[in-house]
Amino acid sequence: MKYTLSSLAWLMMMVSLEAAAVFDLMTSPSLEQGARVYKDRCVLCHDQSGDGNGLLPSSMLYLDKPNLLNSKYSNDKHSLRYIIIWGGMENKMRTFSPPWGNTLTWSEVESVILFIQYLREHNDLAVKLLNNVVLTSTTDIESGKIIFNRRCAICHNESGHGNGRIAKALLGPVPSDLTKSQLKDKDLKQIIRHGGKSVSRSVGMPPWESELSEAELESVVHYIKTFRHTP
Repeated sequence: MKYTLSSLAWLMMMVSLEAAAVFDLMTSPSLEQGARVYKDRCVLCHDQSGDGNGLLPSSMLYLDKPNLLNSKYSNDKHSLRYIIIWGGMENKMRTFSPPWGNTLTWSEVESVILFIQYLREHNDLAVKLLNNVVLTSTTDIESGKIIFNRRCAICHNESGHGNGRIAKALLGPVPSDLTKSQLKDKDLKQIIRHGGKSVSRSVGMPPWESELSEAELESVVHYIKTFRHTP
């Protein structure tokens, strides 16, 4: 029996997830964990309500709203699982949709599936659950790094050089090279909190005021300043 490269890769991924499940049994899938993963990884594009009006799509050229409430690509658990693991790699969606198979644990994948289904069936309650999720309450560089890599690197790159995965698809100027930034803390906070438009900079830089807590904002500012020593 012959297998395509895609099917072999899928089989390997499923074996990997099954193996991960053995070590993940102490953390059973739950709506609460799914809400946390969703807020951490998904709201940037899909928004809190799942309607696709996230901060990123409004800043990009030729990008349809990634509306999770429309189950065009995922109308059951199996298809949701496939999309979460593979993202746009399999040409079923925009390639901007990242693959999470090597990033999320088995429990996290299953939890975010539960949450997306809850978002579709009980949207108001799901959004209320999201609003109660606090990702971090501490201010430190390590927290800032995690937030930056999950929310900012897609434009600014993990190196901070401004050549992230979707940088060329953004409206207006390309993302700033943060290794060359000399902005003071208060100015960095202003741009991150209120977006580039608020200081007559690129409208492609979205406002994060509704997405980041004060502790998260402070952490990101501290981490961005470490890029200034990057050659």
